[in-house]
Amino acid sequence: MKSLVNVVSAVAILVAPGFAKEPEVAATGTKPTGFEIGTTEQNLQWMEKGVPEQQLAHIDAIADAGAKWVRLTLRKPFAPCLLAHIKRANERGVKVMVHLESDEHLLYAPGTKKRPGNHGHGGCAWDSYPLSELDLSLCEAFVREFFELLKAENATVSAIEMFNEINWNAFNGDLPLTDGGLWIDDSTPWDDPVFVKYRAGIEKIGRLTKIVSYLNRELLGGKVQIITSGMVGGFYDWKSSPKLSGWMAKIKGAVVSHSLTLRLMRGTDSHQIESTNYLEYADGIGIHIYPQAGERNLSKVIGLHFDPARKVPEVGMEKPFWITEAGYLRRDFPDDTKRLKELQRLCQALGVYDRSKGDLATVFLHNFSSGTDEAGEFGMWENGSLLSAGRIFKSFRH
Repeated sequence: MKSLVNVVSAVAILVAPGFAKEPEVAATGTKPTGFEIGTTEQNLQWMEKGVPEQQLAHIDAIADAGAKWVRLTLRKPFAPCLLAHIKRANERGVKVMVHLESDEHLLYAPGTKKRPGNHGHGGCAWDSYPLSELDLSLCEAFVREFFELLKAENATVSAIEMFNEINWNAFNGDLPLTDGGLWIDDSTPWDDPVFVKYRAGIEKIGRLTKIVSYLNRELLGGKVQIITSGMVGGFYDWKSSPKLSGWMAKIKGAVVSHSLTLRLMRGTDSHQIESTNYLEYADGIGIHIYPQAGERNLSKVIGLHFDPARKVPEVGMEKPFWITEAGYLRRDFPDDTKRLKELQRLCQALGVYDRSKGDLATVFLHNFSSGTDEAGEFGMWENGSLLSAGRIFKSFRH
C-alpha cells in the first residue's frame, strides 16, 4: 500500500563490500511512494515431477521468506497444479500474478508454426510462435475458462500480465534471428518488413488486453489488475554499451524499443491513424531490469530503462511500473551474502527513482527456487533452505 512521503534529503544506498557506492540522489516533492517485493516461480508447474503436494512447499517457502507476491505461469491444465498453487498462496497471504505464456499452443490456430530459435546453440531465442498469429477467439476462450475457474473455486489472482518480453526475439517469433543483431526504434523505417510484422503482433496483444479487461469486469468484478508485458527494458542500455551490443550481435538477438512499443499500444505514434489506445485497458506497465553485478552507476542504468518509457503519456505515474523480473545470477558473486547486498543496493536505487521520478508498484525478484535451468541460476531457495539472497524480502523495507 502506498503512503504519502515528503522526501527532502538524499538517500544513502546500501553497498556491498567490494562494490561501488551509488551516487546519492536528492528527491524533492510529495507523491505516493513505496513498492512491494515479490518473487517469480514461473516453472513451478513442472517442478517436483508435477506432484502438487510437493510443489506447495515452494509456495510455503516463499511466504516464510516474506515475499509479498509470487509470479506464476498461466498455462493449461489449470488444475490441479496451478489452482493448488494459487489457493495455497491465498491461504498464506501471498498475492498472485499470472502471466500469459506466448508458448501456449492453445492460443493459436492448429497448425501454426513456430519460428526456430537458437537456444542451446549459442543464443537466447526459444522456438517461438509469432505473436501476430494469436487467435483472439481462442485467447478469449482460454482466459474466460481460467477466470470462471477462479470464480467457481473462490481463488484469487491479483494481477495478470500480458505475456513475457514481447519485444525480444527470445519469446516473440515475429522477430527473426539476425546476424549482427537487430535494433528496432524510432529510426526504423515504418515499412520495414520485420517492423510491420511486429506491429501486427502488438495490435493483437492490444486487442487481447481490451478483451481481458472486459472479462475481468464481467466475471471477477474488475478486481484483477492488468499489466502490460514485462518487456526487456535494457534497449537503450544495451545499445549504448559496446559489451552488450557485441553480445547482441553474437547471439543474433533482435529487440524493439520498449518505449516505442508502448507508444504503439497507446496509438499515439506519429505514423498511426485513428488507432485505439489499448493502454486504457491496462492498470500497470511491465518492465524487466537485470543490471550487471557491481554496476557502478545504478541510477544511470535505471534511468535508461525507465525514462524513455515515461515519455509516453500516463506511463510511470497514472499507470505505475511493475518490475516483473529483476535479479542477479548466483555465479556472478563469490558468496551469496554479496548477492544479498547487491539486491539491497538495487532496491534502494529503485526506491530513489520511485520517490523522485516514477511510480513503482511491485518488484519481482527472479527467481525463487534454484535449479539447473536458466531461472534456477538466479535461485534464492535450495534443497529446502533459504540462501542469503532470499533474506532480501525481510531485510528490505521501502
